[in-house]
Amino acid sequence: MKSSATLMKISDLKILEDVRCRDKYDKAYLELLMEAYKSKHTPPPVVVFYSNSQYILADGFYRVKAAQQLGYLKIEVDIKEGNFNDAVEYSCLMNNERKHNNVLNRGHACKRKSIRNWMKYVDTKISTVDLVRILGISYPTASRERSLFQITESSKKVRRKHKQKPQPAKRRKRKNSITIQIRSAMTAIHAEIKRKHRTQWSPKIKEDILEAIDILYHAVKEENFNFLEI
Repeated sequence: MKSSATLMKISDLKILEDVRCRDKYDKAYLELLMEAYKSKHTPPPVVVFYSNSQYILADGFYRVKAAQQLGYLKIEVDIKEGNFNDAVEYSCLMNNERKHNNVLNRGHACKRKSIRNWMKYVDTKISTVDLVRILGISYPTASRERSLFQITESSKKVRRKHKQKPQPAKRRKRKNSITIQIRSAMTAIHAEIKRKHRTQWSPKIKEDILEAIDILYHAVKEENFNFLEI
């Protein structure tokens, strides 16, 4: 895998929490790194993976944080070729290496995040034994967190499978003016019939009846029955 060290703007780095294994920053270790930068004992370059025009930070989250708090705009980086998954894998491996070097202690939250990151982005079918060997985590912890992760992911798949698509709101059909005229005329006729004034139609009723008949006549003639969609 090709790599090279260079000075790069911190703002150009892609700093992702899904890559970082630590759940929080240790203030004492952060201050130690800041003192190292101030005394010109520059820590090793941070490691980034270059993919799709992005420089994904894989190792050196503390160093970047310390440099930012000191107001540094650039930091020395070691650029490697690889994608997001490669960055996650490298981050988990380096996190385990620091445990052996007694650089930083890992709490339960850190171990859990390492296991879940590895299973989510590196190897979803990894065994508990391999988790113990690769990540340096005790068998009970690895077994428990592996099972919890599998249960969580399975439940997510079930929810996605049974999730119903939201039904679009039914748009109420607007009655066109022709429909309104016909209904109005028919309502008036019905009311007039109920009052038993069949022989004495009012001028308004006669006008409405003639207009409704005219509308129906032209609709049939032009084969346009849209007004019937009531």
